[in-house]
This record gives sequence, C-alpha cells and structure tokens, in this order.
Amino acid sequence: MIVGLTALSAHFCMTKAMQYAEVSTVVILDFLRLPAIGMVGALIMLFGNLLMMLKEVSRKYEAV
Repeated sequence: MIVGLTALSAHFCMTKAMQYAEVSTVVILDFLRLPAIGMVGALIMLFGNLLMMLKEVSRKYEAV
C-alpha cells in the first residue's frame, strides 16, 4: 500500500514538474536520480560496515 502511494505521488510530481518546467530539464534530473540513490546506498553500506568494525574492535578490548 505504501509503495503504491509513493509511486502514485512520484508520477503526480513528475507530471506537475513537466507542466511547470522544460521537459528536457525534468528528464535529466530524473535520470540523475539513479546514480544519486546508488551513492546514498553506498554511503549507508560503508557507514554500516564501519560501525560493525568498531563494534568488533571494542569487543576485543573488553575481553582483554
């Protein structure tokens, strides 16, 4: 249900953006969305790995 509402609102926003701005500008920004989401995902993954490594290091010092 949430995914459907999100997709509906995304299509609505794209339609409104195309009414107010040039279509070529809106489409370019839409295509830039995928690399931006990839970068955010990579940063989240790296941050999570860093937290796990710090957790392991602190666990080793607690054992000593």
